[in-house]
Amino acid sequence: MIYFLVNNDYQLVDARRHLAELRARGLVATLIEIPHTLNAERRGEGFERVVTLPTPLRGQRWVKAWRGCFGAPSRIAAALQPTAADVLFFYTEYELLNHMAALRFKAAGARIFLLEDGGFATYVPFSVAAEEAMTLKERIIAAMTRRLPGLRGTRFHKINGQVYPWLPDRVIDAVGVYRAITPIRDLKIRLLRRQARPAVAPHKGRVIFLNQPMYDHYQTDDQYLAGLDRLVGALCKGFHEVLFKFHPRESPAWRERIGALLAQRHLRVRILEDDRPFEQLATAYVPEALASYFSTALLNLDVTGIEPLYLYHLLPEVAEQPVFAQATLLLQRWGYRFAPSIDDVRSGFSSGLEDEGEAGRESVADIAMQVG
Repeated sequence: MIYFLVNNDYQLVDARRHLAELRARGLVATLIEIPHTLNAERRGEGFERVVTLPTPLRGQRWVKAWRGCFGAPSRIAAALQPTAADVLFFYTEYELLNHMAALRFKAAGARIFLLEDGGFATYVPFSVAAEEAMTLKERIIAAMTRRLPGLRGTRFHKINGQVYPWLPDRVIDAVGVYRAITPIRDLKIRLLRRQARPAVAPHKGRVIFLNQPMYDHYQTDDQYLAGLDRLVGALCKGFHEVLFKFHPRESPAWRERIGALLAQRHLRVRILEDDRPFEQLATAYVPEALASYFSTALLNLDVTGIEPLYLYHLLPEVAEQPVFAQATLLLQRWGYRFAPSIDDVRSGFSSGLEDEGEAGRESVADIAMQVG
């Protein structure tokens, strides 16, 4: 059996693309949900079955969540009985229940593959070697994490003030990515074949801005609001029509604050009250450009005809942070041309982001059908 483990709607959209290839070859798959921002309806459609495992880590204080994790292995064992013939594809190590599920499959002799989580969420942590010292609180959380069943071997990688929990490399057979990277971990890289995406006829002068909760980690509240005001102002000046889409994780309080800013300062902006992933909105809104700080969706516009417009580099307090400095190096390596100044954020922008071609690539179906 083939399994896809997802935590959010973006991952589900990607899993569905792979599912279509598998079904074309007569293969079936099971969907494992450990929900964070899973809002799509009929999520299990097309899958052989659906296994839902709620995580105690969502919306809980750490100590209470930690206690809740002790019962997770037994719930996973009751719901999943993998064998050596099975294959597990999952997208992130950030969720500790993902670790437990992967270890359950590995103990059964199954093959385990980590798939690219939209782009930078995989590329940047895997390619920045410089370790940052953890704070006392972070060291305590790391020690408590290693006390959880099966997680004694968990490693912690800190960049840009954010700590990433990593499984032991031996657990993961390979990482499937759409753009070539050289990981700092002892992991094999498998280049994935790009799945066909429908080309659109972009609406000249229309841009969609995908917001991100930069205030959670990368900016203070005041920096975020001032930066958002500056970037949205540039979009309004450079494009005839500006559509604004909130991030699914944004709270009602922040949506209200942002909405008030837009209403006071940028009356032309239209807020999209639609939480579907952008991939499902592209054919409805067909923008000329998709703009954001560094949203994962911008790396997935190949052959659609929509231009990715990164804006984080225009905010010095963001651009100078290690994670964004690494993102800049990666984008430049892939041929991306940043808008030189705020005045260059306008209709007609051409990113130059290169298509690396299909040589040496394989599909998830190819990987799943391989023996051993």
